[in-house]
Amino acid sequence: MSNYEREVLSCILIDNRLIYQAVAKLSDRDFEDCRNLCIFRGLKKILIEEKCDSVDIGILRNIVNFEDSHTYLVEVFNSLPTSANIQSYIQKVKEHSIRRALHRHFFASSEEIKQLGKVNFKEWLNNKEAEFTGILNDFRKDVVKDSFNPKVYTKRMRLLYQQYRDDPRDCRGPKTGFMVLDKMMGGLRLLNILAGTTGAGKSTFALNIAVNISIQQEIPVLYVNYEMDADDLQRRVVSSLSQVDSNKIMYGRCSSEQWAAVDAAIDLIEKMGTLHITDNEGKNIDDTIALIHYYVQRYGVKVVFIDYIGEIENDSLAYKEKMEYLTYGRYVQTLKNACSSLGIHCFLVAQFNRQGDGKSPKRSDIQGSWKLIQKADVFMALHYDDKEKQHNLIIQKQRHGNYPYTLGFNFRKPIHRFEEIQTF
Repeated sequence: MSNYEREVLSCILIDNRLIYQAVAKLSDRDFEDCRNLCIFRGLKKILIEEKCDSVDIGILRNIVNFEDSHTYLVEVFNSLPTSANIQSYIQKVKEHSIRRALHRHFFASSEEIKQLGKVNFKEWLNNKEAEFTGILNDFRKDVVKDSFNPKVYTKRMRLLYQQYRDDPRDCRGPKTGFMVLDKMMGGLRLLNILAGTTGAGKSTFALNIAVNISIQQEIPVLYVNYEMDADDLQRRVVSSLSQVDSNKIMYGRCSSEQWAAVDAAIDLIEKMGTLHITDNEGKNIDDTIALIHYYVQRYGVKVVFIDYIGEIENDSLAYKEKMEYLTYGRYVQTLKNACSSLGIHCFLVAQFNRQGDGKSPKRSDIQGSWKLIQKADVFMALHYDDKEKQHNLIIQKQRHGNYPYTLGFNFRKPIHRFEEIQTF
């Protein structure tokens, strides 16, 4: 099985960004071959701890410390696996690690049976059960939180509530930048989902919030883009900040005052350095999780935007599932688990199945349907109301506030900017 360990390491040497996929699922104890463990630690040290942009055999040789390391590193690099299969290799390494742990567990148990007459059987059985549960939980990466006994969770509650008492505020999460919406939501929660029909402006709305969080509040944000050309997306950001028509920018028809506003917007984005936007190259769910880990480790990102779930490329499991609601449910749970473990917030954009017809959308209209709504801490629907001639945002679910609640917005499409109609 050490061959799979080598395949993982070789993939990382070929594409250094894959280290974040590996560390998301593997720990040091998962490596059986001490040479592979040494290389894995070296890669983590160089790429994650020291935040180097790249690593090669020459650099790694100075970090690893075992006999004939250069020859072995060359062998690892020359194994030439397919980097697209790294998740399969990671899974094989993890499975073998669990088998070794189970073998140690049961072998130790057989030896301890001989000593049962000298110990309390019930206590011994409870300890073995706890040990076995720990092994299984290590394999099930969706188990991201432990259970808390009363002594532990009451201590946590006292510390947390003392923080609330010392620092009273209307919003506990990052603010969306829309005053009424923040009042209703109390800021972003762990998993926030925005759904809309085609052309409703859901990407623009999400991008407005991303800009408000990153620029106004100086909170590092990652906007994971699957659909739109990066230049178009960035022009929307500049248009919104400068309040200059994006078409005028694209065709060079701005006045001198408008160009000055555009330059000022670009300078502000550069100065803040808090808004990170990806290109629209294909990304599956594993690529997405690796990106999130990378930007959290490298740039301290606190909020990640996913635009949108329907454009995440199918992985091998999606072809087996064959049902959209199963795949989307798994994607959402994977994102939620990753963000929870990293202590960050997720804002996910989704698509309604039907075209906009001026009517208020129903929950059943969303792609992936109830699975997405079930897992969301906040679920919002955006649509254009023909009767009221305005965009309405409907909070259809939230775990920490009242719903349903409808807020009206004006959409200034030329500058890609939403503005609240209602005020307190």
